[in-house]
Amino acid sequence: MAKNEHVVIRSACIAAIVVAVSNLALFAAATVVNLSRTDIFPHEETMIWAAMNLMPPLMGAILLAGVMAAALSSATTFLSLVGFSVSRDISPSTTGDDQAMLRHSRIMIFIVGAVTLAIALNVEPNIFWLTYYVGTIFASSWGPVAFMSVWSKRIAANAAYWGIITGFAGNVIPRFLDSLGIINLPSYLNPILIGGVISLFVVVFISRQGSVSEAEHAYRISLHQLPDGERKAAETVKTQRAAIGVAVFGALTSVLLVFLYVFPYQATTDTLGAGGHTDWLTGEALLSLAWAGIFVPLGIFAYRAVGRSYGKGEKGESNHGADADR
Repeated sequence: MAKNEHVVIRSACIAAIVVAVSNLALFAAATVVNLSRTDIFPHEETMIWAAMNLMPPLMGAILLAGVMAAALSSATTFLSLVGFSVSRDISPSTTGDDQAMLRHSRIMIFIVGAVTLAIALNVEPNIFWLTYYVGTIFASSWGPVAFMSVWSKRIAANAAYWGIITGFAGNVIPRFLDSLGIINLPSYLNPILIGGVISLFVVVFISRQGSVSEAEHAYRISLHQLPDGERKAAETVKTQRAAIGVAVFGALTSVLLVFLYVFPYQATTDTLGAGGHTDWLTGEALLSLAWAGIFVPLGIFAYRAVGRSYGKGEKGESNHGADADR
């Protein structure tokens, strides 16, 4: 749906910054709400309560409209994805007629929507944990397979299939047992890690037992062929500027947090180091410095990757193809 690959990369850079800023704003808002009321339940209604009780009416209405817009956008997107998957993979149409297939897809989407509505009306809302579980399931089951399907020349179709199945089971089963109190998993054995490791192991093991077909190999290589329209110096420079923006954002955020958060916090709580100097080994200091530690290397990596992939002019395809065969 994007105009070209440069738009995708720029959007990813901007999204990384927006998500980070949103988290900062969310943490600040949560602190303010917690000072006003600590017994809001269900917890998913915290921002709704704040919009109705702490904010001016106009700003509260804008916040609620934003929440509703985000919910409707996500709901329609996932409804379309699930309906399409059901109508194409689980219960495909037996006719090749376009009108009949369209009618079948609409029926499947209606059924999925009806089932989802019935569940939503009868299950206690717990949006945070629901999205947390679902998101980690996707990461465990699809994560290793998605990356290897693009960057590995050894993964086979049956290995990808069983990698998704075992990654799903490796996440859901431990999480279900932990939720019931049957087992108590430490933080370093989070189900998302268990499922991801199992999926990766299964993919590697099964791939070694077979071989990749010529059609699969050719298709993967085709994913790495850079279209002629992407090799534009002006577009490459714009995309690299977005990568620079990520690095600058990380460095600037760390500086601001150190001056506006770490210094005042340690001075107020009397937790300064020896001689009244800042203690850089505390949680708040390390957290503030981590912004630069994460975003600056990512920005540099994106800058170099864009230059390597798109900055070679008409001869850039050979270098791009070499990366594909690694």
